[in-house]
Amino acid sequence: MIGFGALGLMGGIILMTIASFAHKHSHRYAEFALFAMFVVVPPIVYYFWTSFRQAWRGLLVMLKNLQWYHWLWLLIFLSMQTWRKRDISEIKAAPVDTFAAVRLILVTLVGCILLFRLFTRRTDFLSSWLRGIPGLLMLFVLAALTSTTWSIYWQWTLYKACEYAVDVALLAAVLATIHSSEEFKHLFDWTWSWIGVLLGMCWLGALLWPDIALSHNLETGGSATGPIAVQLSGVFPDVSANRVGEYSAIIASVALVRLLPVKGFKRFVSTWYTWVFLAAFITMIFAQTRSATGGFLIAVFLIFLLSGRFKHGVAIVLIALTLVLITGSGGLIIDYMRRGQSAQEMEGLTGRLQWWAFAWKKYQDAPFTGFGAYAAGRFLVMGAIGNNIASMHSDWVETLVGCGFWGIFPLLAALGVAWWYLLRFVLDPARTPLERQLALEAIAVLMIATLRTVFSTDLTWHAPLQFWIPLGYAEYLRRRYAVRVGYAPRPAFAAHSAG
Repeated sequence: MIGFGALGLMGGIILMTIASFAHKHSHRYAEFALFAMFVVVPPIVYYFWTSFRQAWRGLLVMLKNLQWYHWLWLLIFLSMQTWRKRDISEIKAAPVDTFAAVRLILVTLVGCILLFRLFTRRTDFLSSWLRGIPGLLMLFVLAALTSTTWSIYWQWTLYKACEYAVDVALLAAVLATIHSSEEFKHLFDWTWSWIGVLLGMCWLGALLWPDIALSHNLETGGSATGPIAVQLSGVFPDVSANRVGEYSAIIASVALVRLLPVKGFKRFVSTWYTWVFLAAFITMIFAQTRSATGGFLIAVFLIFLLSGRFKHGVAIVLIALTLVLITGSGGLIIDYMRRGQSAQEMEGLTGRLQWWAFAWKKYQDAPFTGFGAYAAGRFLVMGAIGNNIASMHSDWVETLVGCGFWGIFPLLAALGVAWWYLLRFVLDPARTPLERQLALEAIAVLMIATLRTVFSTDLTWHAPLQFWIPLGYAEYLRRRYAVRVGYAPRPAFAAHSAG
């Protein structure tokens, strides 16, 4: 990102110079138009056409390698979309409306198909479901299901916990089915493609309903008065600006990894991924999600570091800082990060600290049990505050007040195992270039998603597919290269036994 940011700054300076020159020589506008038509436009058209051909070939390869679990993955992706917003009173009055019924049907369908494949032995994923990272996630599901007993809204807790169990079961079934990194690569592509489609629908919504998709009112209140006076969100489906920022940061990091592969791996088609990076980066800027942007910057650092380009990264950082100093754009960057908020709002993390402080007081009343997974945050904490937001914008606070501290440990263990194996294998020269390349891609995505868990409920709510990719690939590597030590008897003991 820093490299493309530096190029963007240089390009901006060039464009501003050309614009200034054109303004001073407005009588030569026709000459400039002809110059652009015959010199600038043809290379751009050729670049677009080349990118389209590369994308089309990649699409055909991906479609050719689709398996049964890809379609279940898509059903889960569709079920996680929000098509309308409801407040607490509406949920309690009619827990299952039309859109909720569609979501329930899709999740139930996936669960039934998985059970069918399990009982008919087409995919025996039971052991896969109960060990490794899926096993740790099932411990969290067990804690959530147990909290149903004392939940303040047990129906909500029960449904959300079962829903999450289906998500984990699908991940376990995928791990029981996939036997090569090439197959996992197709699942990577399938997931990123649908996230890209979702981001494209956000921009389509901006064209059709600009007053809604490009709102001047930020999600948490206040007016965006920074350099960009709007914040991009999805209209249909309803995608929050924070989620748009996270998804675009993920796609941008994936594109950058594929433009800067690990040593020994042949670079992906660079023209197409250059456009993907630029589109995702621009989307991230318009979403104005600070945590996603911060996670993306750290992911970029890891990409340069782990791909063997640390010196190049340092050079690009120095160039970017120099350009910032020369252009005086430091204040502009600070204004962008503030999003028109006051210092008090920034210090309070846009109201989150107030929610978390109230949740902490509630947690101290029941530290061992919590008040019901998924229900406590929305109906106890946010309901008491009078806020209609669906969660407290933190996986960890939500889990504490919902399940007690018991729910935190399996989640931390799952993330710790994933980080350990991904870092271990991306640095292991004995692994194949594709395995190391996918590990680097998973690390970039996991970095963004991990940071977002502090400020959003990404890991514990249906359906965390942006987590399932890096966690699943880490578990795949762990299972494939797990070393089982055999305890052979020592020679002396063997000789003594023989005598």
